[in-house]
Amino acid sequence: MMMLSTRVSLLWALLFFLGSGMSFTFALSTTAAVPATATAPATRSTATAKSTDLVPPQPSHCQHYSKQEWDLRCTLAVAYRVAHRHDWHMNIFNHITVRLPSETDNDDNEPMFLINNYGLGFDEITASSLLKVTLNGTVITDGNDSYMPGAGGRVFQPGYILHSAVHKSRPDCHAVWHCHPIETTALCQTQTQLLPISQEALLALKKGISVHPFEGSANDVDEQPRLLANLGPTNQIVLLANHGPMVLGSDLKEAFSTMWFLTRACQYQVQAMAAV
Repeated sequence: MMMLSTRVSLLWALLFFLGSGMSFTFALSTTAAVPATATAPATRSTATAKSTDLVPPQPSHCQHYSKQEWDLRCTLAVAYRVAHRHDWHMNIFNHITVRLPSETDNDDNEPMFLINNYGLGFDEITASSLLKVTLNGTVITDGNDSYMPGAGGRVFQPGYILHSAVHKSRPDCHAVWHCHPIETTALCQTQTQLLPISQEALLALKKGISVHPFEGSANDVDEQPRLLANLGPTNQIVLLANHGPMVLGSDLKEAFSTMWFLTRACQYQVQAMAAV
């Protein structure tokens, strides 16, 4: 499982770096590696890799997941590993979530999303450890999930409050990425907004940025309407004042690329302002 997880993480990391829409071509060959000084065989072919080509087959203990859910679980698990690699995590806190397709709704036709099991670090999360949660906060456990330690898991309340609000009200965005990169979070603690002083900032600003005032640790569902009102119907970035950034995307790759550009822009801005 560890080797499989590492392999998938490395493969998916390549695609996540291309979430801004660039194309990427893999060289596919059954021949041995060609030395740098040699000419590649004429029979070598290329093909554009699709994300689904890199999803590993379902282990025996995960056969109860649908194909769509398994694909999303693998993608989300790698998203957590990529976030950890970028130091976009805070011990066991912060969350990346993805809404499950309607085909996976439970018997009551309630929409659901996947979220990390509270208590696991980003570098410990696997496809099968992710929790399936309804918009009203119920953790759905499948019959074959009992193999997991602490089956059923725990959902961190602030994570549920913030992410369920978005998944409930923004059907255009299937992925929500919330973490605390240092410079981006520092900017959320000031009255200074993101300035259009870098190419990365322009890309982030194009997504639409909102600000939501600090109301505490986001433990109350009563905050959800105000959060959504500040987010608006189209913006994909909300800076939670004195808290940190939250990014929305049509999928996880878009959410990642938006967070990457936002974080890099904030790094430039914080250092530029310190140099003035």
